[in-house]
Amino acid sequence: MAVAGDSGTLPFRLNCNPLFQIIAEESPVLFQSKGAKDLVSIIDSTAFANVTVASLKNIRYTFLSEQTGADTFDHAVTARLRYLETGLMSVASLVHNVVFAMVFTAVAIVTFGQVQTINNLFTREWMHAALSFGSVVASSAGTIVPKLGQLVNLRIAYFAVAAVIGASERDCIGAIKAIYRRNKERFSAVGLELVQKNCEIFNRAFQPILNYIDSNLDGVRTYRDLVRFSKGVAGATPAEASEILRNCLSPAEPEPPEGATV
Repeated sequence: MAVAGDSGTLPFRLNCNPLFQIIAEESPVLFQSKGAKDLVSIIDSTAFANVTVASLKNIRYTFLSEQTGADTFDHAVTARLRYLETGLMSVASLVHNVVFAMVFTAVAIVTFGQVQTINNLFTREWMHAALSFGSVVASSAGTIVPKLGQLVNLRIAYFAVAAVIGASERDCIGAIKAIYRRNKERFSAVGLELVQKNCEIFNRAFQPILNYIDSNLDGVRTYRDLVRFSKGVAGATPAEASEILRNCLSPAEPEPPEGATV
């Protein structure tokens, strides 16, 4: 693989190991962020998981009945019974979550919010209580009209994820900024290694990207800013850098045998 530069054609080989090492070291930071923990809490909700599984199982009846032959009275009853069952379990989960949420809230008040473990527990229980209530609503709707239950289930999932993303905006963006600042020199080293320590090509191809990041990263405060920032990084990427990466990622062309006619 080669890239044509001012100094001739230089072979470049893509070495992703330094980049993979940074990702492996910094991934736990993102996984420990508030947004990641809240997304795990959504997945961890038993009531919401049960009603979602019921909605998925009922797709065969609600949307593919003609293709699968599931448009029978038996399938109609089965679909509604699934939602009825998940509704009863969701009621039990709702009671459980509300009770424990109140207990952990009281403990958090007594400890003046100084114990992070307690804070995390009461936040999780209140979130699960809200999801359990939504699951009761979706199950009730699905027991009457299965397709309506699926739509309500989908809408609840959308609002839950949107709420988590909105609430974790500052925390996640702060984590992304911190990761770059901690590894700024290492990112430069990755780019320099990519061009086999040719400083002239590095300064021409990759330094403008790092300069743009350094100049504009502090202005990123929201996800909307992050999208604009990403577009700016793409716009600040020199064509030579794109060509280097494209050639490194493309398979090398086999050399013709000696004496062969091209």
